[in-house]
Amino acid sequence: QKISNMEVEEPRPMTYEETTEIEKASPSDTIKVSNNRSLFFYVDLATKFLLTHETVEVSGLGGAIPTVVTIAEILKSQDVAKITSINTSFTTLQEHGSPPKPKIEVKIQKSDNFDTVFEQKKQLAQENKEIHNLVEEAQKKMQERLKAENSK
Repeated sequence: QKISNMEVEEPRPMTYEETTEIEKASPSDTIKVSNNRSLFFYVDLATKFLLTHETVEVSGLGGAIPTVVTIAEILKSQDVAKITSINTSFTTLQEHGSPPKPKIEVKIQKSDNFDTVFEQKKQLAQENKEIHNLVEEAQKKMQERLKAENSK
């Protein structure tokens, strides 16, 4: 199932890591993106932030900048969020004395259709889960039949 040409993943309960990420967020509700996690980890995390906050900031340094932009574009194309501002700058990591790194901060807020889209995603995810279960059942039955035929 797709919404706005994007694959819909099943909503799931928040993991310990996601809960910790939300708890560590600054008062401005910032998600700091790195290339250590999957793109859809951050898409899911931003969506979950938007469940409880009107505005969320998604930021990243250096090589994570394209990921931040992609996250914002996915959320926008799924009609989950609106991009309200994009800021770019250079930042220095003073403890390392390294050269300045490019930084991007994208502020997003709930789209006007957020609640409707979120409910549609939940419904589609439930349907996908049911289909997945039916496929698994059919595969088990086929394996049992093959086993029975081979044992004759």
